[in-house]
Amino acid sequence: MKRLCSSLHTLALFVFIALLLILFLEVILRTVTRDKGKDIHVGNFAYAYHPWAASRATPGFSTGPMTINKYGWRGKEHDRKKPAGTRRVLLLGDSVAFSSPELHEEAIIAGYLQAALTESDGQVWEVINMAVPGGTGAKALATLAHEGIHFEPDVVVALNGANDLVPLTNIGPNVGIDPFSFVAWDGVHSQMQRLLDPRTGRGTAADNLTILVQESALYRYMSKSFSKWLPKRPPQEWPAVINHPEMLQPFIDGQIAIHYLARGAGAVFIHYVQPYLSLRHRKRLDAADRDALKVHETAFGATYPAFIDQGFPILRDKMQEAAQLHGFKCVDLSLLLIDEEHPFSDTVHTTYASSTESAPNKKIARAMADAILSALGLPRAS
Repeated sequence: MKRLCSSLHTLALFVFIALLLILFLEVILRTVTRDKGKDIHVGNFAYAYHPWAASRATPGFSTGPMTINKYGWRGKEHDRKKPAGTRRVLLLGDSVAFSSPELHEEAIIAGYLQAALTESDGQVWEVINMAVPGGTGAKALATLAHEGIHFEPDVVVALNGANDLVPLTNIGPNVGIDPFSFVAWDGVHSQMQRLLDPRTGRGTAADNLTILVQESALYRYMSKSFSKWLPKRPPQEWPAVINHPEMLQPFIDGQIAIHYLARGAGAVFIHYVQPYLSLRHRKRLDAADRDALKVHETAFGATYPAFIDQGFPILRDKMQEAAQLHGFKCVDLSLLLIDEEHPFSDTVHTTYASSTESAPNKKIARAMADAILSALGLPRAS
């Protein structure tokens, strides 16, 4: 018995010393290295928890050129009541519509669109950019239903594409993730809410323990130091042939719902299929194109560019069929930039010459403006 007590005492002492050593190393690392675990920066500003949009940009965050308003949308503050004599457009979409955080407002798609519309007939136009990085059709529908519709829009437009193609494969953005959980509102919402229940301010015990460990400076240091020795996750393989195009139906239904919400508020709805870098249709790939493709090949796997070359035409055809049946416009911009010089920084995001100029964004906005003016029976921008 004495030997057992002595062994337990020794074990307890060892555990105590080990915990003290871990605590000491944690304090040292937090002292000598700045802990960025809770910083809001360009890499995470767009993923603040939101009760009905699942996630949205962090209000008040700014890069200088870009500022996030109190609603978590890009740009200046807007009153819900539309100013007299103003036509208002709500822009829904993902990071393509949101545009680069390094661009000033006049060089993003929303800025160019507002300028093109205003120049068309001299009347004041206002474009409210409600797009969010990582956005999907489901997030757009939730945003419009809960908030957007109260901003008295004349036109509601959605610029979607790549993110909503995920259900066409049974491989989600991460191994083991149901593809519908990535694009469906309730799937994203439940994942975000699991980390922090807004009613109690707490997550589950397991989640809190995981977060506590991941926020440890010692954990991050050890992970960074030893990650090069760990086996790397194999790259994702996207299907060579898409056999189940019906998997897009939830997205199509969401866009139809947006149309009827807009129509009920007296607004016109236009869906735009976003431009992308097509391997199939690009006549010649130069070094800049190959660098752009490599960005998403590295992030998503080498088969991703070929996958979206299959997915975009399916999305386009289904959206145009739904538009014809339900009485709204679907404008295909997927190959709009196919002959431009270096229009993409990856497979879908556009390039820019400076923080105040982006030729691809300007061309996209001009095409969008033409469709809006046509839908309203107004003269086209020159």
